[in-house]
Amino acid sequence: MKCKFGDHPAIREMYFLNAQTCGWGMKQEKKSKVKSEILAEEMTAALRESEARFRTLFEYAPDAIYLIDREGVFIDGNRQAEVITGYSASELIGKSAADSGLISQQDLPGVLKLLSRSLEGEATGPDEITLTQRDGNSVHAEIKTFPVIIEGLPMILGMARDISERKLANAALRESEDRFRRLSELSLEGIIIHQEGLILDVNQAVSNETGYTREELLGKSLMVFVPPEDHEMIAAKIAQFPEEPYQATAQRKDGTRFPCELHARAIQYGGRFARCVAIRNMTEQRKSEDELHRHREHLQVLLDERTARLSEQTKLVDVLSDSIIATD
Repeated sequence: MKCKFGDHPAIREMYFLNAQTCGWGMKQEKKSKVKSEILAEEMTAALRESEARFRTLFEYAPDAIYLIDREGVFIDGNRQAEVITGYSASELIGKSAADSGLISQQDLPGVLKLLSRSLEGEATGPDEITLTQRDGNSVHAEIKTFPVIIEGLPMILGMARDISERKLANAALRESEDRFRRLSELSLEGIIIHQEGLILDVNQAVSNETGYTREELLGKSLMVFVPPEDHEMIAAKIAQFPEEPYQATAQRKDGTRFPCELHARAIQYGGRFARCVAIRNMTEQRKSEDELHRHREHLQVLLDERTARLSEQTKLVDVLSDSIIATD
């Protein structure tokens, strides 16, 4: 008996296998689609978390951070940007850097050049500018700019830091150093400022006493003043930072030597820890001391001689007294 098409066992098995294969393929496609959807959701969640984390870092960064488009218009700014300018972010967004009134007319051309360089792909800074806050006060700021691409558009990411206190501190330090230099130049004693034995500065009295010019000494070791046999002792003194005066022998450029007394103190110089050493030539004092010592010795000799004569006279008086008593 003839079988109908499809009734043959081999045909039916083929149909069964095809049906199974098609069903498996549909299941796999469905599973793949679900996995893709889950992966997309996970990526979206991770992206949202990353954006939230970045926004938090952006908002609470210790420096002012701002975003400017290629036309120089403020797009965004963080909380510190509001603090340093005195404006809220909403007041700045949409305004151009040139028209905002923030940048002094003196600094504006330079700032526009920095923005232009950043748009060309160059990072700039740190540069110092003066900002005018909303209340009219001036702020010294240090700025940096970086070229960035956001949503396919070239923009400028800027950072600013208030350095007003640092500027005041530096100005006070320079004034203090200038005052110190004026006073040290009036001093008859030599003044040396050094850091770990390297000379940072000297006054004119040091040059007069040693024969070295100031330019010859800057950056040199203190050992240029020290006889070779005293190097170890002076190196130990430098390491110990003694506050009490001590005596040593100094050597001039021509090789001659003189006794001196050294008195060191810790100071801040150029924003760094340093030592200020006063050098007093003890030659005249030593001469005076030697003369005084010789005078004392001479006086002692005279006193001894006088005492000896008085002793002899006393003995003579005693002998005469005894003779008179015996005669009586």
